[in-house]
Amino acid sequence: GTPTHILQVLRGEDGGLEVNVPGRPHGVPELAVAERSALRERGFASAEPSDPTKPWTRAARDAADAVDAVQRVLMEVFGEKADADLDVVHGNRRATHEA
Repeated sequence: GTPTHILQVLRGEDGGLEVNVPGRPHGVPELAVAERSALRERGFASAEPSDPTKPWTRAARDAADAVDAVQRVLMEVFGEKADADLDVVHGNRRATHEA
């Protein structure tokens, strides 16, 4: 089947929001060239586009902009349908960053 697509909306230490397409670990299919190009066209950037383990990120003006970016990536980049089921997880990664 098709891989599960993960997108994150993160709040930076400066309080700003960021939409993040996490890097793909070994064993998970990397983003195709067309997907990376589509992300770039939508304002996303990666520190090393050819490295599949590096995330693609884009700043969001506010929560509505972040939601719009997530929906656009799901539909326009990954080809999901508008009514696709989403698994939404709320959480805090502070412990990970402080470790």
